[in-house]
Amino acid sequence: MVLADVVVVVSPTPVVAGVVVISAVVLFVGLVQVIVFIIYASSRAATDAKQIRITSTLINFVAETLQPLYVVEVASFTKMFHAVDPRYQLPTRTHLTTTLITNKTTPLQNKMREELSNVASVCVTIDLWTSRQMRSYLGITGHYFQDYRLVSAMLARKRFKGRHTTANIYSSYADVFNITNKI
Repeated sequence: MVLADVVVVVSPTPVVAGVVVISAVVLFVGLVQVIVFIIYASSRAATDAKQIRITSTLINFVAETLQPLYVVEVASFTKMFHAVDPRYQLPTRTHLTTTLITNKTTPLQNKMREELSNVASVCVTIDLWTSRQMRSYLGITGHYFQDYRLVSAMLARKRFKGRHTTANIYSSYADVFNITNKI
């Protein structure tokens, strides 16, 4: 049996539920048409277990290494993630700041409240600074002993309005984690 001609036609079909379907039709002259479907996922769904695990690890990386939030937009960073898992979809900086980090902070704040309720005293370090847009911010770091080891944790970073007087500074951190009686 001799095959006279082989024709391959590749035509993309629309994206359906995050999956791209490419159909290749191979025609054998005088024989049967064979349809081969090549299916691959273009990206992971947001609810995919691996997508969630990698995103959680990314949030921890950004927080623990004090990376700027725009790191998810840096070309070499996105290339690195694509090399590791081409199907992983990096979150945008907006989604990272407005949703992912916010969702992660609530359990951490609850854990911090529990830890601070069990310590005898807390020493605080306060830092005031002004951004390039002339907005003032206040950072509060708490230092305390837990199980005979020194722990330092960022307790708050918030917008600071008003004059930088002792009374204004005290009132801005007095309500942070209910620690005024432990300072």
